Amino acid sequence: MKHATHPMNIKQPLVRHKARQFLAHYPLFMSVIRTPEAYLFAHYKHYLKNPILDYGCGDGMFAKIALPNSTIDIGLDLVKSRIEEAEYVGNYQSLVHYQGSTIPFPDEFFASVISNSVLEHVDGIVPAVDEIHRVMKKGGYFITSVMTDKWEDYLWGTKLFGVSYKHFMRKKQVHFNLFSRKKLIRLFTNSGFEVIKCIGYLPEKNAQLLDVFHYFSIPALFNYMLFKKWVLFPGLYTRLGIDMWITKRVIEGMKSTQPSASLFFVLRKK
Repeated sequence: MKHATHPMNIKQPLVRHKARQFLAHYPLFMSVIRTPEAYLFAHYKHYLKNPILDYGCGDGMFAKIALPNSTIDIGLDLVKSRIEEAEYVGNYQSLVHYQGSTIPFPDEFFASVISNSVLEHVDGIVPAVDEIHRVMKKGGYFITSVMTDKWEDYLWGTKLFGVSYKHFMRKKQVHFNLFSRKKLIRLFTNSGFEVIKCIGYLPEKNAQLLDVFHYFSIPALFNYMLFKKWVLFPGLYTRLGIDMWITKRVIEGMKSTQPSASLFFVLRKK
């Protein structure tokens, strides 16, 4: 396994472009975590071959920003999700609801699978990863990001309020699986994957920033409730220079050697 803290030659203009897109469509806190994820997915997209499954696609916007010129064959998510919104994004050939257990496709159907910040929310992560392995062709690649046990330790609120804040956030964010890097690697290898890349991108400072920005983003929730839009003035953060500030923090985060609150994996089915 090749372990890396960041991809070589991080391209600042591309990071800024991704940051601007998230700032234009989502609450402020999302740019802190989604920007590096989108950059990493784009950087390693050469591993992806069709047909591609997006496991836990949500509203589809992440895949559109991360992989703008890629055709994704299937977007898969729970019946009770925001998958309907992905119909308007336009980068999926088909959208499929499922019940959260058996993926409704035959063995070795997909050449690649992507999944962004989903596995930590899955109640039953081992059978879920086994299912992903089952529907993949031998030698295919699974590219995923997943939060780690460092997330709760790094939270700004944890520093102030202790364990009670951890429990509050775990319930609020529906986190069933916050594992160590070692445990995640063991999980993937036990399911039949080879770990090709394991990259940290959310060090303590950025995790704390993400936590604080949750509260600054409360007005965006009201915007969404009233207008079905998180952001009413898409260019505002760019005019204020927030995109450059986020870009700097994201690049520092991807270069950090500190244990990360979230990890990016490139996995190959043996």
